[in-house]
Amino acid sequence: MNKCLTRLVLTTVFLFGLTLSSSSAEAQIFGADDEDLKKIYFELKKFNAHLAEVKNQVLDEIHQQNKILQLFRQEQANLKEGLADMEKFEQNIGSIKAVLTTDLIPALRNENNKTRQSMLGEIEKLKFSQNRLEGKLDELLRKMGFEKLESWDIYK
Repeated sequence: MNKCLTRLVLTTVFLFGLTLSSSSAEAQIFGADDEDLKKIYFELKKFNAHLAEVKNQVLDEIHQQNKILQLFRQEQANLKEGLADMEKFEQNIGSIKAVLTTDLIPALRNENNKTRQSMLGEIEKLKFSQNRLEGKLDELLRKMGFEKLESWDIYK
C-alpha cells in the first residue's frame, strides 16, 4: 500500500512538472498570460502540499495498523502458549486421574478393608472376652451370695 501511494505521488508530481514546463508554450497557444500561469503554479503548489499531507496521514495510518498487527501477533503467540500450557495441564490431570483410579484408590480401598476386618476381629475377641469375664463375674457373685447381676444395672 505504501508503494502504491508513493507511485501515485510521484506520478502526480511528474505530470504537474510536465504541465508547468509546457505551460508557457501552451499559454502562448491558448492565450494565457503570466498571471494565469502564476495562478496555475500556485494551485499546483497547494495541490502538492495537500498530497504531501494526505501521504503523511496515510503513512501514519499504516504505521498505526502495523503496531496493531504487531500487538495482535504478540497476543496470538501468547494465546498459543496459553493453550499449550492448558493442554499440558489437562494431560497432567489425566495422568493424576489415571494414577488415582488405577493405583491409589484401589490400594486405599484394600487397606481400608484389611483395617476393617482387623478391627472386626478385635471387636469379636473383645466381645468374647467380655462374655467370658461376665460369666466369671456372675459365678463369683453367686458364690458370694448374690443372685442376679442384671439387677445392679452395671452393664447398661
